[in-house]
Amino acid sequence: MPHIVFRNLEKNNFEKIVNELKETLPDIIGCPNHKITYNLIESYTLIDQKDSNLFTFVNISYIERPKDIQDKVALTLDTALRALGKDNIAINFTYLNKQAYYDNMEQKK
Repeated sequence: MPHIVFRNLEKNNFEKIVNELKETLPDIIGCPNHKITYNLIESYTLIDQKDSNLFTFVNISYIERPKDIQDKVALTLDTALRALGKDNIAINFTYLNKQAYYDNMEQKK
């Protein structure tokens, strides 16, 4: 159910980071691997009319978890991206509403 979306990341680095995250995130989040989706959105970013494709953005959409888990997820993502040579990283969490989220027509409890 967690959906993790990367922007401004090369496809080969996306594949590397997903392989690494599949080993660590399920235990941190408390969710099996088959419920976590990883997406890469190819994008082109301009900031103040300058190419800013070096800026890597990650959005994690999931049902809210305690702050310490959120911090561990952010640190895990940040560490993995820095290991790939990224140094300008933004990570955002978006919380899904349990009453509004259906997984194969099953509502989260």
